Amino acid sequence: MYCFHWNKYKYLFSHFTYVINGTSDLCIKYIYSIFVLSDSVYSGPCGPLRNISGKEGETATLHVNATGGRYIVWVLVSGNSTNTFAETKPNSSINIRDYQYKGRVSSTNDGSLIFTHLTKKDQGIYKADVSKSDCSHFYSLRVYKSLVAEDIQMHHNRSESCNVILSCTVNERDVTISWSHTDRTGPTLHVYNVSDAGVYTCTAHNPISNASKSLTLTHICYNGD
Repeated sequence: MYCFHWNKYKYLFSHFTYVINGTSDLCIKYIYSIFVLSDSVYSGPCGPLRNISGKEGETATLHVNATGGRYIVWVLVSGNSTNTFAETKPNSSINIRDYQYKGRVSSTNDGSLIFTHLTKKDQGIYKADVSKSDCSHFYSLRVYKSLVAEDIQMHHNRSESCNVILSCTVNERDVTISWSHTDRTGPTLHVYNVSDAGVYTCTAHNPISNASKSLTLTHICYNGD
């Protein structure tokens, strides 16, 4: 099997490798069976992959501009299979082909697709095939929990000299950590001098929310709990 190097489909190689099989070894027979099939069916993307972030329980819109009475076929790409689950058309009601989406997707006046009551099961790569067009739109939908303070696990570890290591972790993906009292980022913070006592606040960020939790350094040094 020869690895995938065609310039015509370079976009697919660079953007879909990590979501299809988690490796850079994406080869031509595999991508051909999923996306290409024939030039009459698929000839390339209309533009870059669109990254959409949504919040659990809320809505997300996959925007597409289809004018002139065109219709749009919506496809979920999952591994080496696809699921054509809906069809939209400007100024028309949505046609749902897969019953599990009934009551959960709708369309706008321009044919864009709206997800409601988002769950993490909605995550994935979506493709919009617009009639009378020689390209397709691709979307990466990621669904996130709205972070709260209870999601943050904050711990400390100190030596007899009161050098302290603070740790802040969140069991969710795509989370970054920042600290007050310093410009440092990351899940651990080293405090080497008791003169740096004070309230340290760890803030966890994901693409749709943030939450914070605090710890007082003097309490650690003098009471040990």
